Amino acid sequence: MHPAMTIWWLSIVLVAAAVAWMLQLILVRRFREAIERRRAREHRRIQTALLDLVDAKAPAVVLPGGRRAVSRVAESLAALTEVLRGEEVERIAAALRQGGLHGQLLASARHGSKRSRQCSIEALKVFPGQDTSDALRTISQEADPTISLAAWKSLWALGEDVALIDIARDAYRSRGRTLDRLELAGQIAARDPAKAIPYALDPVVSEPVRLKLVESIAASGRTAAAPALMRLAQSEENPRIRAAALRGLGRFTQCFTDDLLADALASPDWEVRSEAASAVALCRSASQAGRLAELLDDDVWTVRVNAGRALLRMAATGRRTLKHVVETGGSRPRRVAGFMLSGGGAG
Repeated sequence: MHPAMTIWWLSIVLVAAAVAWMLQLILVRRFREAIERRRAREHRRIQTALLDLVDAKAPAVVLPGGRRAVSRVAESLAALTEVLRGEEVERIAAALRQGGLHGQLLASARHGSKRSRQCSIEALKVFPGQDTSDALRTISQEADPTISLAAWKSLWALGEDVALIDIARDAYRSRGRTLDRLELAGQIAARDPAKAIPYALDPVVSEPVRLKLVESIAASGRTAAAPALMRLAQSEENPRIRAAALRGLGRFTQCFTDDLLADALASPDWEVRSEAASAVALCRSASQAGRLAELLDDDVWTVRVNAGRALLRMAATGRRTLKHVVETGGSRPRRVAGFMLSGGGAG
């Protein structure tokens, strides 16, 4: 065959293959769109039925059968749990139990795809009761961190006691949903700081969990939090935890002693020095003016700025110190002190 003819036929074959491939993509896209439209219709129908229960417009609800339908109901119910409160939850739970959905969700929470199980587990937080709690506690011990976390979150939503050590588990494992675990740990600590304090003090607990606990314990504002934060601020070896404790003590300014501040200002870690300077700004401890003046020459900009701001908040003592630095200090501290005196550190 002539080479030109060969090239011509090859071109036709390639064009035909390209057209076929494009048609296939179009068909696949249309098929997926049809599935999504059907799924959206199912969700709307299910949500309408569930909302009728919430609004007491219907004494019961007829929901489609089959595993796939249970999964759809679980997704809609899990979404509704974010906005349902009090009597609304009781009303919808009673109607769905009567319709047999509770048992179906329990089964779906134990078996099926991960996505289906997760939705069913999250939906179960609408159903208070020992049977629900027992099932969720069993599921929470599974190796899959996504499934176990979903179970703990539902138990917490049901008002059940959840141990922080269980939430901290698997925080570093693949697909462990670390941020969700930390958020739940923070919620537990905020509700009961006393239970969280031992974990915040324990160096064996992972750093992200400890940081979240220190933050939540401090935010609680409870008197019992101050001694734990003081202990961490004084003797914690992890500089990030120590810095967080100093920051948290901002709610308990009476706890800032001269010895604590002086030791923290002299820390080899810049985060601790920075938070210590901010602490001095809060309590306006004029006895630290000399050390703050030294920190105006710190290698870290954040430390220098916080030290300058702390001096500004000391009123006359701080301004005298800054003016003295401008007149006698080295190049870098003079620039920082001048910047502060010109109003640059007012924020």
